[in-house]
Amino acid sequence: MIFFYENESENFVAGAFNAIVSSDIKSFDALLQNLSEVLLFPDYFGKNLNALYDCLRDLGWIEERIVLVHHQTMPDLPEAEIASYVELLVSAAIDWGFDDLHELRIAFPSYCKDRIISVLSDVGLYVR
Repeated sequence: MIFFYENESENFVAGAFNAIVSSDIKSFDALLQNLSEVLLFPDYFGKNLNALYDCLRDLGWIEERIVLVHHQTMPDLPEAEIASYVELLVSAAIDWGFDDLHELRIAFPSYCKDRIISVLSDVGLYVR
């Protein structure tokens, strides 16, 4: 589901679809555009939170079972947008489970862990 890494090279999963989120995200629109590109979203992607969730819960265009969304850093967004984004990612990963057609994994650098745990605690989700 959600992982924290010390060394970026240790995070990639062999045989997985590894989507690398840009380290230069300065707006929510830029984040959605980048995710659309790295996850190869269909042309009908609506570039909003609902559309992001829908695409993360579909992923039918990706052949690999494991899909890793690898963040090089925490996007430079206001706290409320980070909270919405992280909650959405974790919810989509949980909804996939481990026996479905895909397994969605989310990775952040370890220095983001406290901030993400705080966000998830506020919405009642847990991180191992």
